[in-house]
Amino acid sequence: MNMITRLDQLKNYEQNSGEGRWMIANAIEKDLPVPTLATALFTRFRSRQSKSFAKKMLAALRTAFGSHAVRR
Repeated sequence: MNMITRLDQLKNYEQNSGEGRWMIANAIEKDLPVPTLATALFTRFRSRQSKSFAKKMLAALRTAFGSHAVRR
């Protein structure tokens, strides 16, 4: 089965374990700028709103390299 066929079976939804939320909340409490972490968290949220090939790829990569769950 090729990569395109497998991606067609995935939803572009990215799981959120809560660690990103915790880090950003902690950074806000300490007045620390963490724009990259905030962008990563908001990108995960955005993945739940629209379908796109790029977001399916991101979900697949996060599964392959970080063992994050994907939805099919």
